[in-house]
Amino acid sequence: MKIALIYSFDDSDWFSCNIILKNLIKSYQTIYDQDSLLHINYDYQGEVESRDLVSLRDKEVTKIIFVDHKPSPLRLIKQLSELNDGELPNKEYIFHVYGDFPLYIRDWRSIANRTKDRSVKFICASKKQQKFVQQFYQQKDLVFYSPFPVDKKEFFWDSNLRQKTRSQFNLTDEIVFIYTGRLSQQKRITDLIDNFYVALEKKNIPKNSKLFIVGEFDNLGVPYLGLGHINNEYFRSVDKTIQSHVQFKKNIILMPSQPHEKLNALYNMADIYVSLSTYHDEDFGMSVAESLCTGIKALLTNWAGFSSFQLANIGAVSLVPVDLDQRWPRINEQVLQKEFQQIISDLNRRADYALGHIEFFGIEANSKRIKEILGKEVPDFSSCSETMVELLAENLANGYHMFKDDTDLKFNDLYNKVYNVYAE
Repeated sequence: MKIALIYSFDDSDWFSCNIILKNLIKSYQTIYDQDSLLHINYDYQGEVESRDLVSLRDKEVTKIIFVDHKPSPLRLIKQLSELNDGELPNKEYIFHVYGDFPLYIRDWRSIANRTKDRSVKFICASKKQQKFVQQFYQQKDLVFYSPFPVDKKEFFWDSNLRQKTRSQFNLTDEIVFIYTGRLSQQKRITDLIDNFYVALEKKNIPKNSKLFIVGEFDNLGVPYLGLGHINNEYFRSVDKTIQSHVQFKKNIILMPSQPHEKLNALYNMADIYVSLSTYHDEDFGMSVAESLCTGIKALLTNWAGFSSFQLANIGAVSLVPVDLDQRWPRINEQVLQKEFQQIISDLNRRADYALGHIEFFGIEANSKRIKEILGKEVPDFSSCSETMVELLAENLANGYHMFKDDTDLKFNDLYNKVYNVYAE
């Protein structure tokens, strides 16, 4: 028996996806011995060497697992069918689903047509993403949940590292909030700064509290609405927001992206990870998971994958409600300010928090979940749902703007219908 792992041997443009891929491969290497795993290079142009295609058709290969975020599995599925007289080889096909699933709805519909009567499983990184993807298929029991794993050798709690890093930034008793990741409009960085300032003004947090914002700016805007940014436009918006409160602007520290070793040090230095993101592809939140494994607390929206970070037996994560009433994700800022007040308590349980989160999000735990999923018996794949058909029709008509209302720069009813599970 052999298990084929399909992924590109080249690095992705998305840093977080490189980390996810590396840790997923480690998870499978924990489950299977080296001789049982077949690593197939599926490059970003969608090319696979002929000899690799032939090896995938071999009867010894029982499972074909797509672990990368791109390219779409469709081209390889087509090539396998063509190699096998137009019929997809009778194997189990497993897809790790990423946040860009709706953008490639045409491919997923074609994949569904080609995998009919085959054993198929989808693995999602959060419970809400699982519900999101289940909307598009008739058989909801083919869609599973297993969070993306964190490497405990890279993210961990270290009290000495905390003191050392805080000394480097001349920190003493300050409570430190931290955001890491892309600095993008749908990540709501300006909203984060505004609400941090409100918390300072209302004395919901100590006046010497700091907010570290670590990452690179992008110009993505809101792709679904066709709203991009010109170069550095979002940086200027963030800078303007920082400068709007002269008395507090020194409480904000902007830093560029950092390698993992320095990120681990920054998380150890900080007290609370904070993100108000309502990004459309927030299927998980790798930065959040990594930070939690250092024993940090977290203040997040309950949007999409973030809600899966609230583990009842640990109690380190607070969630702020989001609703879609106005065809745009809105944060309950009144609740947010109450959470600012409450989350700054009980910050001295770092070791317990770190252990609890690594036991849930670590590679070892992920391996056990994946092994259980792979061992489940499921019925052969049959068909897509009406929601898939509806979204496909909108995509064929309007492309990436399938969720854009024709009359204003807001999301349409289809967006509310499909993404409502992310705001539940």
